[in-house]
Amino acid sequence: MTELLRAIYLVSFTLGLWTSLTLVASKSGEKRINYCTALFVFLLACSPLNAYIQSIAGNTVAWLNSLTQSLTWIYGPLIVILLRFARLQPVTPAQYMLHSLPFLLVNLERNLHFIEDRNAYILLTYLLFLQVLIYCGYAAYDLLRFQKRYQTLFTGHKGCAYYWLLYLVGGLTALTLIDIVIVSRYILGLIPGAAVIGLIASSAGIYICTIALFILYQPEAFKLRSPEETLPGDHDTTPRSIELSHEAAAELDAKLKKLIATHKPHMDETISLAKLASLLGVTRNQLSELLNVHNQSSFYDYMNNLRYLESISLLRQEDSNFTMYDIAYRSGFNNRNTFYRVFKEKTGQTPAQFKRGLLLKDDAVKLRKLG
Repeated sequence: MTELLRAIYLVSFTLGLWTSLTLVASKSGEKRINYCTALFVFLLACSPLNAYIQSIAGNTVAWLNSLTQSLTWIYGPLIVILLRFARLQPVTPAQYMLHSLPFLLVNLERNLHFIEDRNAYILLTYLLFLQVLIYCGYAAYDLLRFQKRYQTLFTGHKGCAYYWLLYLVGGLTALTLIDIVIVSRYILGLIPGAAVIGLIASSAGIYICTIALFILYQPEAFKLRSPEETLPGDHDTTPRSIELSHEAAAELDAKLKKLIATHKPHMDETISLAKLASLLGVTRNQLSELLNVHNQSSFYDYMNNLRYLESISLLRQEDSNFTMYDIAYRSGFNNRNTFYRVFKEKTGQTPAQFKRGLLLKDDAVKLRKLG
């Protein structure tokens, strides 16, 4: 049994290390997600490594042991950061530092032993409980507040990198709860065996590594087709009466373009004709008239055209490593089927064919310069 556990520890650590290096070295996907996931996978791989060393040598490496015992402090911050990634929100260096500060301070204390009193350690444990509660509460609030965004991602973009982030968040949440149970048992004097903790860490590590690799490679087996989505009530035909003069329509059109440039309403998964009209400070009928009569378009087609232009911009980026599934999500489409249909209607090509054409043109330009 001991040899089997050692084998599990070693496999888990090796898989974690390989996954981390793969994420860092990969040229595909979003780099901030790859690097953040790689760091987390590496930290998680330290737990089975610690268990393996302990099973072989009978004791542990001090800094490695303190690191593995402090991981719970980083789970909550990671959940919040990954949810921001899934919503395509930026995370500044200052935010990274602020969220990781408790984890860094606890590790510093464990290595330098500032706290000797047992009561102080118990207080630190209660602070951990409080931190976990705050982060889990904030994550729940985030999920409720942006429910439509996550629902669109989960149902309309299965298989893209951002979709798998939600599974990573689920795994982190489970890890957090397991660790809280283990810490609680420590306080009560019910110390679990090293083998049990090592086995839990190895199982969690293998799960996280699997999801991390899905983020990178996005297996076809999980890219299920989703039905076309429309926006109910937003396929307006010509309004019953004409309210806008040509001058008023031109003024409103300029206002609409300015709003698009500054707020990108097509990226809002809850956008509707009424909501866009409210942002412009006009009535629903006035906006409908502008789109239907003056721009010869429906609200639905107008939004999809903006999303199409967004996707073109992403495809033209020379350093873009996004997959077509990621681009569909990043462009604001409700699902990737709509993305492919609209793109084919606009260009007569699939997004992949369009991208290959761009690469061939770039290569031709480079060859002419060399010649």
